[in-house]
Amino acid sequence: MVTKTDIQQAFKLALSITLLMWLALAMNWGMPKYGALAIAAISLGNFGASLQKGWHRMVGTTVGLVAGMFAISAFSQQPWPLLGFLCLYVTIAAYGMQGSPSAYAWMVGGFMAPLIWASSYGHEYHAFYLANIRYLETTAGVLIYTVVDALLWPRRAGGLLLKQGQTLWPQLSALLRERYQEMQGASGQGTNAAEMTQRLRASLKQMQALLQASVVDTQAINERKAHWQLLFADLRAFQASLEMWRQAGRDCQALLARDAFPGLEQAVCGLEDRLRHMESLWASLSLEDTFVDGSPERSAPAPVEVAIPRETLLKLNEAERAALLNFAAQTRQLAHLCDDFQRQLEAIVAEDAPPRPEPSGWQTALFQRPFWEPERFKKALFVGANMIGAVFLWLWIEPPTGPLFVVMVTIFGMLLLTTPFNPAKLLLPLLIMMWVVVGPIYFLVMPALETGPQLLSLVFVYCFAFGCLGGKAPMIKLLGIMVFFMMTGIENQNQQYSFQTFAIFSVVFALTLGFLSIGYLLWTSGRPDVQLMASLRKVFRECAATIHSGAQAVGSPVGNLAGLRRIKSKLIPALNRLPALSRQLDRKLLPESGETAIEPLLSAVELTGYRVAALALELERWEGRAGALPDAVAASGQSLIRSLQTVFHQWSLRDFAADGIEALHRELDRITGQLGALTDVQADNTQEVALAETYALLGCTRGLVDAMGQTREAASRLDWERWTEARF
Repeated sequence: MVTKTDIQQAFKLALSITLLMWLALAMNWGMPKYGALAIAAISLGNFGASLQKGWHRMVGTTVGLVAGMFAISAFSQQPWPLLGFLCLYVTIAAYGMQGSPSAYAWMVGGFMAPLIWASSYGHEYHAFYLANIRYLETTAGVLIYTVVDALLWPRRAGGLLLKQGQTLWPQLSALLRERYQEMQGASGQGTNAAEMTQRLRASLKQMQALLQASVVDTQAINERKAHWQLLFADLRAFQASLEMWRQAGRDCQALLARDAFPGLEQAVCGLEDRLRHMESLWASLSLEDTFVDGSPERSAPAPVEVAIPRETLLKLNEAERAALLNFAAQTRQLAHLCDDFQRQLEAIVAEDAPPRPEPSGWQTALFQRPFWEPERFKKALFVGANMIGAVFLWLWIEPPTGPLFVVMVTIFGMLLLTTPFNPAKLLLPLLIMMWVVVGPIYFLVMPALETGPQLLSLVFVYCFAFGCLGGKAPMIKLLGIMVFFMMTGIENQNQQYSFQTFAIFSVVFALTLGFLSIGYLLWTSGRPDVQLMASLRKVFRECAATIHSGAQAVGSPVGNLAGLRRIKSKLIPALNRLPALSRQLDRKLLPESGETAIEPLLSAVELTGYRVAALALELERWEGRAGALPDAVAASGQSLIRSLQTVFHQWSLRDFAADGIEALHRELDRITGQLGALTDVQADNTQEVALAETYALLGCTRGLVDAMGQTREAASRLDWERWTEARF
């Protein structure tokens, strides 16, 4: 259903493109289609996002045109060095765009350099004119849409962010209560916690995008940008910590049933009270003066106390004590994050601008990204390799569009990095759009138009129609406008109505998408079952790398941050990819017992992955206490971590021998005995705290080893050779 907002956005899009076409035809500019494409690309749902994307479009166009002009001027008489430079340039751009907040600028800059080379191929003396007119039209398109968007029904991203956030805090409270009731054996009023987690994850992702746009169009948010960023870093950390808290509670569920943690109900109620206070603070936000009534509706609740009496701990054996202290540590982590929520929100609503905050280790890990990542480089090589292959195919078959075929392969290849899709499945919608929608307008309607106003009216109606459709499916809007302006080529001179042009572009589109489909299949396995097996091995490798970073973390903050960054950028995304691949499996082609073996394995792997993340966080807290313990305990802990790393490394090679888990249990029993000996000795407060932290770390590790045992058992029931054999 088309809403009022969709109609308003479609009107702004159609009006902007119509004004651009009027200006271009009145000024006799060549190729005004590029300005129209720029408007279609930057027209988003709010002013901040459109302004930000328009800026990225301008930056990318500037850098790409400069790089293209340099390549042509330096290597115009040396074709192979020229092509080598362009392939290297595109590969660097593809590497930089992955995970970058300026990904669109990287992408535009990446394909603009080969585009200016292809447009001036054989006529290098026209390169400067083409670059100039392309830059002029892109600038005009961005400026026109920015002005129209600011004047007509402006939708600030800041307002959308505050509206979206009104449902966030109740979601967090409901999920916290649901997880707690799971530990108590209750159903939580029938609510599906997994669905709640998915909705929360989607809401946070949408709010993160709105925050980036709000910094551009909302001054009140821009003034406190650092506090907003830390708030969202804490929100992502809270979501992950909530899952770890649930898993730690499962380890000591029998103890909780015996009321071994007497203050748990009070702590959970305190956390819920904190979240309700956050909701009240959020409701007091105003973008005009950042504060409404001078104070939130609720007063700040008291800090959440998380402590287990020493008398209770002494009644438990070492394993129970470790599990309970680990659960208490995870509960304390949730309380610390709630404190951070309150601190950041109070700074945001304060009348006076607060000082710039210093992010913690976890928050820094969420913000920063390592400069070198082999996985990003591998994906970037896919774009560069496809461009090289397209160059040789162009030289061999010489398609009618000339080197523009190379550019089309490059553009679609870079799109694959940002929005993974099947290139072959895009061909049919593209051809339908060309022949069924644009074709009749091009051959039957446009030749009958005799005046400029008639042509501009057609442009307005067409763009308005696809703008309304794009309210729910942006790809339809982009595809429809792109095909229309690329195929019609509206301009004052050289206006032609050629059936041959349609036929040629149909063949070239089929050649481009077919070439990319083959390249994609060769670069990555096309079968979901093989991809699933490869993803499982990747998860095991990431677990080993995270454990390795955790081993380096003790006494080394750099190593610790590296482990936290790996959790965010490697381990969690690898875990999130498994359910999607599982849904793509063709159950009829699975080997015998594959259906009953794969689901338990995926569940166990997901549990193990989150346990690894919890262990890395526990190591962060434990590293400051390790010096207060005897060297033998610290050495045993390091040995255990290295053994964990070894087992995960063996699993990545599909070696699921049982002796690795048995060795880990022996290591745990030995460390438990050492801790038991220390408990009987009178110690000072520092060593008592260190001992409690070590017990918590031991409980976290034992939970991980138990989850690894489930994973090994599920993996041993799967016939890996049958899963990866060739099947057609």
